[in-house]
Amino acid sequence: MAGPAGGWPCSGAPRWRRCSPAVRAAMLNASTWVPGPEIRMKQTKYPGIKRLADGRFHIRVTGRCPKTGKKKNSKMTVECQSLGDAVRIREEMRVAIEQADADDAAERVRVEAAAISWLTGKRSGLKPSTAERYALALDHALADLGEIYLDRLSRADIIAWRDSQDAAASTTNSRLRVLKTFLADVCAERELRNPAERVRALSERVGDDVVGGSNILEGSELSELLAALSEDEHWYPVFLFMATTGTRFGEMAAVRWMDVDFAAARVVIRRGKWKQTVGTTKTGRARSVPLVEPLAKALRSLRDTRTGAKEHDLVFPTSKGTMLSNGSVRGALLRGLERAGITKRFTLHGFRRTFNNLVRREATSTMVVQALTGHSTDRMTEHYSFIGDAEKRSAMASLAQVIPIRPQLAGRDTAEVSPEVSRAPDGTKTDGRG
Repeated sequence: MAGPAGGWPCSGAPRWRRCSPAVRAAMLNASTWVPGPEIRMKQTKYPGIKRLADGRFHIRVTGRCPKTGKKKNSKMTVECQSLGDAVRIREEMRVAIEQADADDAAERVRVEAAAISWLTGKRSGLKPSTAERYALALDHALADLGEIYLDRLSRADIIAWRDSQDAAASTTNSRLRVLKTFLADVCAERELRNPAERVRALSERVGDDVVGGSNILEGSELSELLAALSEDEHWYPVFLFMATTGTRFGEMAAVRWMDVDFAAARVVIRRGKWKQTVGTTKTGRARSVPLVEPLAKALRSLRDTRTGAKEHDLVFPTSKGTMLSNGSVRGALLRGLERAGITKRFTLHGFRRTFNNLVRREATSTMVVQALTGHSTDRMTEHYSFIGDAEKRSAMASLAQVIPIRPQLAGRDTAEVSPEVSRAPDGTKTDGRG
């Protein structure tokens, strides 16, 4: 017959050995078989104990699930001499289970508690945007996995959670990466096996027939888009900057005139912004990017219109002198895409992805691409300082060929106020430029 490990909550270690010899003997002869409705059972005056027609007793004991710690009924049929023996067996089983639960509670921690402790400890060393991304990803994971004891979390649990996410594959994989990072840290600290170690990410491959799968433009498409965007004199310098430097939106919005070196024809990306909070770049490292000639002309013309502009002033401010918001620029990009006849999905971050794709084709080394875009890996970071301007310019050769030369359109200040004033998503009045 099946032993107690299969029939009541305290599976694993045989904690029932703490019981008296009579109880152990009864449990060694116990069965996890549960009588069906056709089996006659008579309720005794003791809750949880029923007498079967053949003289055995059916005992129900309430314990706790070892995986979640939640209450769970465990049922067992035992052979004993009398009802009094059945009562004694039930009581000693209950005491043994409660003792085991108490021992577990003193030593074990649930996934949710471990996640809160982990994120609290890491928060001080994270950028605010990264801390929020971690918190949002863990919120999704803890909704399904938070109540499970950390040492009971299995690979199957994580795979089931991954497959149940109602989100795009890229979004699910982003959440999974955070979960795997968290579990790798806490399991190493507690000397536990890491259940997420061999959990694979979802495939993000998108067919060619799916619109907007890559968020990347070919060189010809980028040329058509920049030509269409050049009709908007206010926004053209912003889009030209993002297209030819590969900066993240927050990095572009935080660029100041002190970062632009016209003599050396380069811009130094030192900082980024997140929700109007300025900090370091995403990787924490500054990098320099050469200025292609059309961008250099556009920036010189823009600077000439800024009477009294100082070195610490923003290159692309709003009409109020604050940093641009993503929402305030998106409308101008959508209008440009419509004029260019581009129907595929393309976002502001698509400029960075397109830049990376075009440069990668020309670069002789992946380190050149990393030095230009700020993509960092532990193994390659130490090499960044060895990439010179000449090698960077060579890799950017293909970009200069797709930029429409319209220097006369770069002469207006993005901080000018247009007659058409609307309200941006951040609540400020804007002409579509923030």
